[in-house]
Amino acid sequence: LSEEAPESVTTVLRSNTFPHTDHRILSYPDGAFMVLVEDDATRSAANRTRLKYSIYNGSAWTTPAVVDPDDATADYKPVAAATNDGVIAAWENINEVLADDAALEDALSAEEICTARYDEASDTWVQLGNLTNDSYMDCTPQIATSGSKAILVWLKSKSEDYSNLLTADYSAVNDICFSKWDGNAFSIPMTIASFDRPVMDMTVAYHGSGAIILFTVDEDKNLNTAADQEIYRMAYDGTAWTEPVKLTNNQVKDSNGQINYINGEAIAVWNQNGKILYATDLLSTSPIIKTALEQTFLQDTFTIASGGDGTLALVGTGKSGSAQELYAVTYDKAGDVWSSNGSYD
Repeated sequence: LSEEAPESVTTVLRSNTFPHTDHRILSYPDGAFMVLVEDDATRSAANRTRLKYSIYNGSAWTTPAVVDPDDATADYKPVAAATNDGVIAAWENINEVLADDAALEDALSAEEICTARYDEASDTWVQLGNLTNDSYMDCTPQIATSGSKAILVWLKSKSEDYSNLLTADYSAVNDICFSKWDGNAFSIPMTIASFDRPVMDMTVAYHGSGAIILFTVDEDKNLNTAADQEIYRMAYDGTAWTEPVKLTNNQVKDSNGQINYINGEAIAVWNQNGKILYATDLLSTSPIIKTALEQTFLQDTFTIASGGDGTLALVGTGKSGSAQELYAVTYDKAGDVWSSNGSYD
């Protein structure tokens, strides 16, 4: 892991780290807060991925510390967001210690969504626990906050046979699940949409009492044919969710939908077969889709961040020739203008 300083000087944060840290960084008073997955060499091979956190105080990062010292099972895909009262985190948690010869389906059917709240005074995590408890694969949590509240969404892939997950024969009902943090606790999880097709790239943004989810659906159930992958959205008014609305309907790949708010208005951005598209009138019956960039170096794994001043940025890795670098594209709402690709050497 490394940090890019304002003078474009790279600082090493962690050496010899686990290659798939799944780290998430968020703003925190006077600095930043990070959750990440690291390899715990004291555990057996099937259980050694462990959730940790680190805090940046404006000059240095703390040594990553364990979120749940009592947990002996594998952790994956952490997310975190800051409310007015502190940091809330969620992640994939295997609900049992796996044998080293455990099959893939054993791990997938044991995946649950776990949550916790960081208590700054004690520098510990409290209210630790699984939100889910079943034999289905609960995965890919996404979280967003507004004031003292938070919205948590994730996928529950319900299959009777996870052994063929990576084959064309895999069949599952994919539920989009939701829970709301009211400032004190998460609500009982509920299913807000269900698909008999693969659901991917889910993201959520929350502002005031409203929230929007963006996600991709593979319409023909065949992930090897990407031209039928379309972007959907769902909206929350503080009480109920709308039905899924399809934003795209074409014969090219639409993927990696990202969503955020600028001055109270939601903006959705996604990759369409190498182009960057966006829409700002997401709650209308027919949102107007515009082109941000006809071509981009950004790969379709970029993330979105709002500057809080009427601007936002898309940041991610990209390739120019044989070199892979970090790129950023910015958007100014007042002028409805996107910048060209900028790289950080």
